[in-house]
Amino acid sequence: MINNKETKMKKKHPHKKIREVIEYAQQKGWIIKESNGHAWGILYCPYNDKNCRSGKHCKISVWSTPTNPEYFAQHLKRAIDKCIYSEENRDELL
Repeated sequence: MINNKETKMKKKHPHKKIREVIEYAQQKGWIIKESNGHAWGILYCPYNDKNCRSGKHCKISVWSTPTNPEYFAQHLKRAIDKCIYSEENRDELL
């Protein structure tokens, strides 16, 4: 599991729908960290399992100015919901 120390961001994301998805992710245990590159921040799944999300680590870049913020917010939410450790998918693992 990832260390949960850096969950508070200094700045809020400029788009409301993306902020709502970030809050949704945090409620599910995901961790947001500031980014020094092109991304505004990075969301990390607390489990970071190599088997999750088709072999990709549970790490999602959050862009500061996506071309279509509403679509990007939906994309983030879909990625969060596809985590094999989410409540909805937990029954499939048993």
